[in-house]
Amino acid sequence: MNTIDEVRNIEKRAEELEISFKQKISEMEKNADSKVREMKQDIDKDINDYHEEQLESNRKKLIGIKEKLDQETTQEIDSIKKQYKSSKDKLVNIVIEEVMKQYGNS
Repeated sequence: MNTIDEVRNIEKRAEELEISFKQKISEMEKNADSKVREMKQDIDKDINDYHEEQLESNRKKLIGIKEKLDQETTQEIDSIKKQYKSSKDKLVNIVIEEVMKQYGNS
């Protein structure tokens, strides 16, 4: 083999290495892009899951607050009704006493 053939072989090998290197770089870029997309999808899913969990948690809290408020409202209404009845009974008794005072026990 002469020197020119050796140089051509080296050049050919260098070209093959360059092509192989470019293919590997391209493959690595595709794999990296794919991995980034997968990771982004995983993050988006985790964010959606977290959001759903928070919505469910807030919904349960709201239900609890509403039930407590309904219970307190019912108790307050019952208390007001009792106070009204008591006040009404007192007023009736006062009116009866006044009528009895004015008109006597005839």
